[in-house]
Amino acid sequence: MTRVSVICCFYRRPQAVRRTLLGLKRQKFQDFEAIIADDGSGDDTAEVIRQTLAELADDRFRLVARDKNIGLTRGLIEGVAEAKGEYIAIHDAGDVSLAGRLGAQSAALDADPRVVVVGCHYVNFIESAGLYRIRQPDAGEKSLGELRADTTFTHGEVMFRKSAYEEAGGYRTEFRMSQDNDLWMRMMKLGSFATVPEILYIRSVDFDGISFNRSTIARQSAFYILGKKIAAGNVDEAKVLSRLSSGDSILDVMPLSDADVQRQIEKVAIRSAVFGEPKVGYAIAQEYLEASFKKRAVAAALWFLSKPAGRTLLPGVRSALGMRAGIPDGWIDS
Repeated sequence: MTRVSVICCFYRRPQAVRRTLLGLKRQKFQDFEAIIADDGSGDDTAEVIRQTLAELADDRFRLVARDKNIGLTRGLIEGVAEAKGEYIAIHDAGDVSLAGRLGAQSAALDADPRVVVVGCHYVNFIESAGLYRIRQPDAGEKSLGELRADTTFTHGEVMFRKSAYEEAGGYRTEFRMSQDNDLWMRMMKLGSFATVPEILYIRSVDFDGISFNRSTIARQSAFYILGKKIAAGNVDEAKVLSRLSSGDSILDVMPLSDADVQRQIEKVAIRSAVFGEPKVGYAIAQEYLEASFKKRAVAAALWFLSKPAGRTLLPGVRSALGMRAGIPDGWIDS
């Protein structure tokens, strides 16, 4: 049996293909397969993957090219179903796994059968701004309640046991976004979480992506909070999943006015302003936060950051939060 199956789904990101595949090729751990999907991009992403795989000439890598886009959740479900590995390593498109990642995470799972999901320390790299931030979470030190509040995982850097994934029910098609958080909430019941205390993954933060894009942020936040409410037993799981399966919008099931959704959007607006573009953070606050004194305060602060006087403060704020200018060690340019 193959030990590790890497699952990576690309959608309209041809410029990010090469660095991801080269990072996997350079893994010290050899017993893996890499299922690389192009999810009906309709541009030259699939062709760039083909060209890069031809250059690598490595039969451990396999391209799945779809004619139509099926979305990340379904893509992950199909990828895991096809995987031959005992362990599944998720990999976000455009990110880079450093050479020791697969070996260190598989060793952590080998060493403790109680561990069902393992992450690692990682770097958030904001390529558009030339900034990076080292993140050193430790899921193994958190209580169950703390993990439910924040698992520490960002999805792309995790490895998990395929058997535990299947026992938990896998990714759910109803969760078109935040499918990982929903999965972790269920896998917590099956075993413990762990973190390899080494920087093994470089995460390319895209402020046009699902987690920060103005057009998707409300739905992303609602799915994230719904997963937590289901895990806590605060909503009728069967009912909300049935509604989503029947075509109801996530914002009908988990309304924008929900206090927890509002808090999540507030966090994203602030992160977008501080680490990305202040104007985007301000726009998110204006568009999605409910009218209140707090909204006015947050919006005013983000508006100030978007102006020339406020922008002069950003370097100091970013430095205080651990942001560094430049390119992180180990980054493989495309």
